[in-house]
Amino acid sequence: MNQSSDSIAGVFYSLDRELEGAKLVDRLKEQIPYAVNIRREYLIPGRSEQKTYEQITRTAIRAFVFIISPGFNQDAGLVYVSQYAMKASIEQQTPVIPVTFHKNDPEPPGYANLMSGVEFHRFPYEIALARLIWGITGIRPPTPL
Repeated sequence: MNQSSDSIAGVFYSLDRELEGAKLVDRLKEQIPYAVNIRREYLIPGRSEQKTYEQITRTAIRAFVFIISPGFNQDAGLVYVSQYAMKASIEQQTPVIPVTFHKNDPEPPGYANLMSGVEFHRFPYEIALARLIWGITGIRPPTPL
């Protein structure tokens, strides 16, 4: 897995999970300074999201976190990144972590469906957050999950 000093843990989500995504990245940054809200920090108004996502995949990414929602599979840019992430997962062992907040969220797309995810609707928020941090960093928290 690529661990360069300028690599990021990218959090990707569609607009229908803006509130959950922004809150999650804020909480992640408290413990993982390289966590990045892709939508807020990289997507520039008036520019092609697809091209921006293509550029992002050329950077060093330590982990892909995908917040799955009904809108996720409808967003061509997110589908592109999820396909790229699967390749990185196989070739570079980069973690790909699907995250759901609601019981009725759809299954992750394609190969991502085979990855172990974090379901915030099944655990208290702090436990789900600790599980996600474990997935990103590979360091198991001292408390049982």
